[in-house]
Amino acid sequence: MKRVQNGERFYYWNTTTNSTFWSLPPGEEYQETLIVSNNVKHIKSKLFDGKSARYFPWLNVSGSYWWNIETDETLWDIPEDIKKNIKAGKIYSPFLKGSLKKKANKKETNYFTSRTSLCETTYLDTYHVPIPTILVTLKEHLLRLHGDTSEGIFRMAPSESQMGEIRTLITTGAQTPDEALASCVDPNLPATLIKQFFRGLQPGIFNLLGNNLLVQILQDKEPDIDSAILDLDDSDRAAFMWLLDLVSDIKAKQGINKMGLEGLAVVFSVNLWDDNTDPLQLQSVTVTGSKAFEKFVIWRENNN
Repeated sequence: MKRVQNGERFYYWNTTTNSTFWSLPPGEEYQETLIVSNNVKHIKSKLFDGKSARYFPWLNVSGSYWWNIETDETLWDIPEDIKKNIKAGKIYSPFLKGSLKKKANKKETNYFTSRTSLCETTYLDTYHVPIPTILVTLKEHLLRLHGDTSEGIFRMAPSESQMGEIRTLITTGAQTPDEALASCVDPNLPATLIKQFFRGLQPGIFNLLGNNLLVQILQDKEPDIDSAILDLDDSDRAAFMWLLDLVSDIKAKQGINKMGLEGLAVVFSVNLWDDNTDPLQLQSVTVTGSKAFEKFVIWRENNN
């Protein structure tokens, strides 16, 4: 059993079974603390000074000592450049406590982020790369609320006020996703948050692939789907594979939920373009993206 630091939180990883736990299981002991490398960029962004366009490469390890991720230097005391800039009000570091910590109205979390590589992640047995924790949790609550058999799932909208409240609880760190969703009774709420997660990526999955490539896939021309998928970064590819698997599971119960592949492709494909996509361009690529998404789902089912 190893303890892993993932952003601001720790989890416990059983290296034999590849299982993960938020709390140390009874009777278990952990051997060492690991730092998840894909959170280094996330930490840099938290210590970023926008005025001078520089980041402070110091990471507070396990709340005890400071590690410079560039020079490998370690210090027991708060580094002077961090201390000086926090006093000046230029940066906010969630790792600092006491009088040096700049007050903020909300705490940064890494559940809904602009990049999958910055997300807190969870290992699942069926994927080689960890999946964003928020997606894993949202699916768990979607299934808890029988969303897979709910008519019009992913097409129907939840209460806007309730969804805004729950998302705020998660993004501000007031509650974990599990805690925020515990009282939720509407499966359309986690379903919509799943769509919002993908819509919030910068750039979006389809922006990364590009419309020309989607057209080629639609016309069964090279490059094929295999090479298109491989062009994505590991974290983006894993999240996209997770989504294709989820859509396949929902499609399998279309006799109950009335959501076939065509309908699911329509509601998901538009959320794979990011918010910076030109509205006029989005109108022209909507059909292409939807039909290409259908091919992605079929490809995944045939190669899973």
